[in-house]
Amino acid sequence: MRTMQDLISRSYSEEETMRFSEYKISQADKGTIVQAGNDILKNVPKIPFACALMSALWRSVIKDNTTIPTHVVAGNLLINSRKIFYNTANV
Repeated sequence: MRTMQDLISRSYSEEETMRFSEYKISQADKGTIVQAGNDILKNVPKIPFACALMSALWRSVIKDNTTIPTHVVAGNLLINSRKIFYNTANV
């Protein structure tokens, strides 16, 4: 299974990968990203493939309001081998 560091290193510099790996999130930043995520979920229409728009928007809000090193990567989302989001369509 690939890690986030693996995915980031495929598209970003080694420096960016290290910055992500070494970052420790603060409570204030957690609050900011939770609020941003909730706002996006409330305001983005529930349409197919909106995930790309939502991810880019969330990254932008996080980057503009925190020091969290954020990166948008594409692919399926699995947590503990359980499919959370995936697509089998040839897009």
